[in-house]
Amino acid sequence: MSHNDFIIYALLTFGSLLFAWPFIWMVGTSIKLEREVLSNRSSILPEAPIPRSRSPYLDDRTFAHADGPHREEAIGILEEQLRSHVWPSQVDPEIARQQVARGIYERLLGLIAYERW
Repeated sequence: MSHNDFIIYALLTFGSLLFAWPFIWMVGTSIKLEREVLSNRSSILPEAPIPRSRSPYLDDRTFAHADGPHREEAIGILEEQLRSHVWPSQVDPEIARQQVARGIYERLLGLIAYERW
C-alpha cells in the first residue's frame, strides 16, 4: 500500500465517520430519557437505569386539582368501572384506580363541554 492510498483511505474513513455521526447521535438520543437529552452533559449512550421501588407515573398530587361538575359522582362511576381491571403486581390497585379515575375525569373535563355535564 502506497502513501497516497493510505491518505485516500484515511480521508474516506474520516468522511464516512463525519457523515455517519448524526445517525449515531440520533440512535443514542432516541434511547435516552428526556432529562438526559435536555441536560448540559452530552454523551452518546444513556446513563445506566436506576430501578424504582414505585412507579413515577402514580403520584397522589398529579390529579388532585381536577375539579368540576359532578366530580365525586363521576369519579365514583369511573372507579367502579376500573374495579375489574387487572393491575401489575407491584402497583397498589386502590391507589391506581383512584389516580386513573381522576386522570380520566380531568381529561373528560377538557373534552366535554361544560353544558353537557
